[in-house]
Amino acid sequence: MPRVRTLVALYVLIGIVAGVVSDLAGASQNLAVYRSAALAMVHSQPLYERFSWDYDFYKYGPAFAFAFVPIALLPWHVSAVVWSAGNFAVGAYGMARFARTVWAHESDT
Repeated sequence: MPRVRTLVALYVLIGIVAGVVSDLAGASQNLAVYRSAALAMVHSQPLYERFSWDYDFYKYGPAFAFAFVPIALLPWHVSAVVWSAGNFAVGAYGMARFARTVWAHESDT
């Protein structure tokens, strides 16, 4: 399946580019919310207080904020690229699994 790996790599690369563009355009609102919650957890501050009226408020469980800490500790621009690439990687993984399943069933018939 080298063709699938190449497509997955290309998709993740597109995700990295999308992360850079999103960051430059100031469109990473979800990242801002998740990052602020993770940093609030690190600094023992309230998790569910709205940190800015420009963004939505954090409404997920503490486990997600805790899991987000490694990304939140990165500089903003780096975390934006890592977050976007990670989102694209999860999507690519799902599409690759789906493609393998469909192609496997097609070869059986």
